[in-house]
Amino acid sequence: SLRYSFGEVRPKDCYAGTRKLYYNKAIGAQVHTISRPTSSLISFTSFFENSLSENLHFKLTHTFNNFSGTLLGAALAFQWRTLNFLGSIDNITKARNLETANSFSLNLGVNFVIN
Repeated sequence: SLRYSFGEVRPKDCYAGTRKLYYNKAIGAQVHTISRPTSSLISFTSFFENSLSENLHFKLTHTFNNFSGTLLGAALAFQWRTLNFLGSIDNITKARNLETANSFSLNLGVNFVIN
């Protein structure tokens, strides 16, 4: 995978007691491969990440694979104290008519963060 970060620089405390600089935006790409008995599946995903604040993060993805070139996805994560709330949706363009979609997913989650 490749990632290029840019935008506003924000300092953040690291676990070792040091401070590290982070950018609030990033673009990138990654390749996925799965070997199956009959054939292999290869997909290419490009993404855009944006940290809207220190606790609110957004990610938009676009995937090309053997089945489709229009797989759009989005994710939103919000951290409040020791709780991390996440939500993601995949194959946004087919969300209105699930009968014609090869796949569709909606994920919601809550994580407890221990520092």
